[in-house]
Amino acid sequence: MNIISFSIINIGGLAIGLSAVILIVIWIQNELSYDRFNKHAENTYRVTREFLNADGSTNIHLATIALPYAPLIKENFPEVEKVTRFLKDDNLIRYNEIKFTEHNIIWSDENFFNVFSFKFIKGSSQTALVNPNTVVITKDMAKKYFGRDDVLNRTIFYGEKRVPLKVTGVIENIPDNSHFHFDLAISFITIRQFIPKEDFVSDWGGNNYFTYVLLKPNADPAAIEAAFPKFLDKVMPAYGGVPGGKNNKLHLQKLTDIHLHSNLQAEAEPTGSIKYVYIFGCIAFFILLIACINYINLTTALASKRLKEVGVRKVIGAMRKQLFYQFFIESLLIILIALSLAVMAVFLFLPVFQRFNHTVYTFTRQQFFMLCGYIFVLLMLTAFLAGGYPSLYISAFKPIAILKNKFRINSTKISLRKTLVVFQFTISIFLITAVLIISRQVHYMQNADIGFNKNWIITLPSNDSIRRNF
Repeated sequence: MNIISFSIINIGGLAIGLSAVILIVIWIQNELSYDRFNKHAENTYRVTREFLNADGSTNIHLATIALPYAPLIKENFPEVEKVTRFLKDDNLIRYNEIKFTEHNIIWSDENFFNVFSFKFIKGSSQTALVNPNTVVITKDMAKKYFGRDDVLNRTIFYGEKRVPLKVTGVIENIPDNSHFHFDLAISFITIRQFIPKEDFVSDWGGNNYFTYVLLKPNADPAAIEAAFPKFLDKVMPAYGGVPGGKNNKLHLQKLTDIHLHSNLQAEAEPTGSIKYVYIFGCIAFFILLIACINYINLTTALASKRLKEVGVRKVIGAMRKQLFYQFFIESLLIILIALSLAVMAVFLFLPVFQRFNHTVYTFTRQQFFMLCGYIFVLLMLTAFLAGGYPSLYISAFKPIAILKNKFRINSTKISLRKTLVVFQFTISIFLITAVLIISRQVHYMQNADIGFNKNWIITLPSNDSIRRNF
C-alpha cells in the first residue's frame, strides 16, 4: 500500500466516523438545549398535580392543574414573582374569505410573554395580551392570513361565532427546542366570554391549564413544594371530610427538565428522554473508537516503511521524545484534515438529517461556540486515542536492530493489533445488528395488518357547523 492510498483510507475512515459523531453531538446538544432560550429558564417552574389513592400511592400525575390555582399561588407565596398559564385549543380562524382550522391556539395570561422569551417582531410583550379580544400571532400565521408580518391592529375572527380578535403582536416562530408550540396566543381575559365566572374560583376538577411560576432570585423551590400541602388544605374545599392536601399533591417541575425528565399525563407535546441522550452518547463514543482503532491498525501495520527513517534519526541523536512529538504532530495533522472534511460533510448533510428528525437545528451564538468547543474536544480526544499509541510504538524502534536489518515486529504488538481488530468488528457487528433489528421493527409497525385499510379512512376536524349538519 503506497502512502497516497494509506492517507486516503486513513483520512476517509476518520472523516466518516467523525461526521457521524458530530451529527450525534448536534442532536444531543439540541436535546439538552430545550427551553434554555428563555431568559428566566433557571427560575421558571411548571406546577403539576398528582392525585393520590387512599393508600397514598399515585393514581394519576398531570402536567396541568385547575383554573383557580394560579392567582392563589401568587397570593400565598411571596417567593413567586410571576404566575402565568395557558390553555390549548383548536378552532376555526377567519380573515375575510380565508379560513383555516388551527390546531395550535393557546389562551394565555397577560404576563405570559414576561415569563417566556419569545421574540417580538411587532408589538410589545408587556401589553400585547392585557386587553380582551387581542391576539399575538407567529410570523408564519401573519404571512398565511395577511401575506406579510406588518399586521398590527388587523382583526381576525375566532370560531363559528366569529369572535373578533385584534392582532397586537407578531412574534418569531416558536423555536423547535421548546416543550410547547403555538401559532396564536389569545389574551386569557377573553376566555371569560366562554367560561362561567364561578369556574375561576371553584372549578377544582377541570385540570386543563398549563401553569408556570417564575420564582424570585434565591427562592427555594423545595421549600415552596414542601408548603403546598398546607396551601391545599387552606384553599381547597374538603371532600367527604378529607382536606384537599390529603388526596392531592402539587409539584414544581423545573422548566429545563421538562423535555428530558418528564413523562406525565396531559403533556403539552410528546417529550424526549434522557435515556436516549445517554444511549446515543455511547453510540457516538463507539463510532469514534472504531474510527480510531482503524487508524491505529493502519498506522502500526505500515510502520515498517519508516524503520530506516527512525533508525537514522536516532543514530544522529534524536531522542525518543522528539520522535514521539514528530509522529504525534503528523497524526494530529491527518486528524485535523479528516475533521475538516467531516465538518464539511455535516454541513452538506445537515438538511437531510433535519428532515429525518423532523427538527430544524438553530444555533444561538452561545450554542455555536459550545459546538465549536465540543468539536475541539473531539479533535483532542481523537488525537489522544488515534495518534498516541502509534507515536509511542514507532518512536520505540531500536536503531541498531533497524540498521543491521535484524528488526522484527514483536509478537505482542501483533496480538494487540489483532485484539483491536476483533474489538472493532465486535462493536461494528453489534451496531449493525441493532440498526437492522430496529429497522425491521419499524417496518413491521408501519406495514403490519391492523384489520382495516387505513388508506380508506379519513379524519375530519369537528366544529359547530359540522356537528349541526352531520
